[in-house]
Amino acid sequence: MNGTTATVQGNPVELPDNAKGDNYESFTLWRRPSGGLFAVWATRGKSNEKAVVRAAPATVDRNGFRIGRPTVRRVFAVPFPNQDEARHVSDLKVLTGGTVLVASASDPDVDDGPFSSAVYKAGRLSANNTRQAALTLKESRSLFPLRKFTRQDNRKIEAIAVLPDGQPIWGTDDENHGGSIRFDQIGRTTTPRT
Repeated sequence: MNGTTATVQGNPVELPDNAKGDNYESFTLWRRPSGGLFAVWATRGKSNEKAVVRAAPATVDRNGFRIGRPTVRRVFAVPFPNQDEARHVSDLKVLTGGTVLVASASDPDVDDGPFSSAVYKAGRLSANNTRQAALTLKESRSLFPLRKFTRQDNRKIEAIAVLPDGQPIWGTDDENHGGSIRFDQIGRTTTPRT
């Protein structure tokens, strides 16, 4: 980075096991506390079409960044949002302990909305060695939102970040309404601050 200009270096890394028409909106890296780096990514899905979540070993060394063949491939759907074009995975993050957070969003394909979205504790990623991931995702009927934004709220969450102290941040792309960043507390009853 030089002043206000960033220069991207290196070559794009192709995601393995992708299929024609796949629409990816989420990608994250997870380092297993006892060793091993894993890439996790998902198609967003679309209403009745479930999202597909994959996990694979990854390597970063002097030769660059590489993603191996996926050792996990799971389908995933959420109960909410369930109107308009429901995107089952608009972003995902894996916490240090392996908890998988998923954001889901609904978009009526009109830039004024209304949008709706939710964040879920969707499952758990683990690994039995540095090259083999295991991913358990909850069934739709077992999912309950950690945070829910209805059409009246008009928020479309498309980014999740988690600070080192565990505080989550939701980022929205609300099209003609701009975007927002919301600091939240998972599992507490405090009001989020924007």
